[in-house]
Amino acid sequence: MSGPGPLGPSVWAVSDGRAGNAAQVRAVVHALGETRRWMKIGHIAGEAHRSDPIVLTPRMPWTWLPADNWPSPLS
Repeated sequence: MSGPGPLGPSVWAVSDGRAGNAAQVRAVVHALGETRRWMKIGHIAGEAHRSDPIVLTPRMPWTWLPADNWPSPLS
């Protein structure tokens, strides 16, 4: 396993987009050193770095269900 790259270690700060949660994520990022760099999660085309955070918007049928009933990818 190699060490951190030229930019240092990587930290992913993710929220569900609700205002309170997004504010907490931004506060954690600020407390960790505020790199002022946001990454786009889906960067298949190589457009990884963005100046603004990416907003993932679920579509139907997931919007019909409460978020508590969404499938968990880690379970």
